[in-house]
Formats: sequence, C-alpha cells, structure tokens
Amino acid sequence: MAYTWELETPTQNLILPQNAGRPVASFMPTIRKEMKGGVMGTDAISELFANRIVLFTSQFDEASCTAAQANLLYLDANVTDPDNSEIKLYVNSPGGVVTAGLALYNTMQNIQSPVSTIGMGMCASMGAFLLCTGAPGRRFAYPDTTIMIHQPSWGNQGTHSHMKAHMKFGDQLYLKMIGIMAAHCGITFEEMEAALLEDNFLTAQQALELGMIDRIIPAPTGKTVVVPRRPGEAAVKTSKARASRAVTKTPGEAAVKTTRARASRTGNKSAAS
Repeated sequence: MAYTWELETPTQNLILPQNAGRPVASFMPTIRKEMKGGVMGTDAISELFANRIVLFTSQFDEASCTAAQANLLYLDANVTDPDNSEIKLYVNSPGGVVTAGLALYNTMQNIQSPVSTIGMGMCASMGAFLLCTGAPGRRFAYPDTTIMIHQPSWGNQGTHSHMKAHMKFGDQLYLKMIGIMAAHCGITFEEMEAALLEDNFLTAQQALELGMIDRIIPAPTGKTVVVPRRPGEAAVKTSKARASRAVTKTPGEAAVKTTRARASRTGNKSAAS
C-alpha cells in the first residue's frame, strides 16, 4: 500500500493531450558539441547535470525518486572542486508516494555535497516537503511559486488486524513527516501541525514567513520587473519615445548630394544669365 501525499487533480478523467506521457528528453533539442573524436550529440538536461543541476518535475514514485537519488549520488561521488560541490535541485511537483520521497530525502541528508532546493511552478504536498528540506540557508523559490501543504492521506482495506497495523504505521508516519518539516522550518511541532490542517496554498512570501524557504529569488540586475495589476487599479500610461525621422547619412553620401546641389544651382544661374 502506498501512502500518498499529493495534490488531488479534479481533471484526472479528462482526455489527456497527445504528447502526455512522453519523456521530457523527447522535447529537448539535440546539442552538438565538437570533440576530439568528432561530434557528440547531447541535450539540455544532460548539460545541466554536468553543471550539477538536477530537475525534479514529476510525481513522487519509486521510478522518479530512484532516478533523482542516482543523480545525487553520482554528483556527490564525482566532486572536482570541494569548494564548489553544491548540487542545485529544481522542484516542480504535485507530490506523490511518501515512502519514495523519504528515500530521496534520506539521500539528500546523507551525502557530503550540500543540496540547495529551488521551487518553481507548483510545489505541493511531498513537493513542498522536498523544497523545505534542502540545505540550511539554501532553500529558494521564484516569486510566483505556489507551495501547498496539507496532511498525508492514505487508504486501505483488509481485516481488522491489518487495518489496525496500517493505522498505527500511518500515525507514526504522520508524526515523522510533521516533525521533520517543523525542524527544517524552525518552528514547533504544534505550529507545523496547525499549518497542515487543511489544503494550505502559500505564496513564496508566505512560505518565507513560515520558514519553508530562506529566500525569494529576485529578478536579475537591470531587468524590468512586471508587477501584476490588482482589480480596480488604474492603468499607468507610459510615454513612448518617438522614433527619429532623420535619416543617417554616410559622409560620402552627404558630399555627393552637396556637390549635386551646388552643380544644380550653378546651372540655374548660367541659364538665367
């Protein structure tokens, strides 16, 4: 039985797009690199991995978590510069199987390389758990990231004895998950439990105040930040610089036209005389 901790999707019975289920690599363009032995084809995900960047953008299950664990273990075992051993883990996940997520969490906590987590899109349930359990001081989120936290959920059937055993394990798992999140957020168990009573959708700023992340990623220096308008807010008119109608001329072109103009004037004077 799987103990799931994920965002429930009300559209699960709708017809999926034609490309649904295809591996992410199938959408990636091929990057060709010149090597000594010839040309090597690679993709963007592999290039990011070579720079110690891992993407986790799926549900938590045994396959996805095993792949993420393998990535972390490989990068931790192949550190060329001890001063730059950080692994960046980008998270965009609706959640999934708790036990699979705990295996990934244990791997993050037991490797030497610090794992920084960067939230983007939606980090829900087990995705929010993974986001807030990154290395201390290295948990980030983009401004428009949504972080959703709530209680784990599960279901089971069987004999009375089996149900009692699963309920007991479920209670232990519940206490463990809340305790881990409370420790990483720097709050009490009771405060974390109160925040998980219902589906709690947090903005990046609210997650920062709760202690789930350490910093909101700002816009790059010099880049214009677009601020969303609020209902009833008046539009701000911006004055656009008018394009100059003057035509830039090269020095030679200007000289030719000036000579032609002078010649025309001389001809007019001769005709008049």
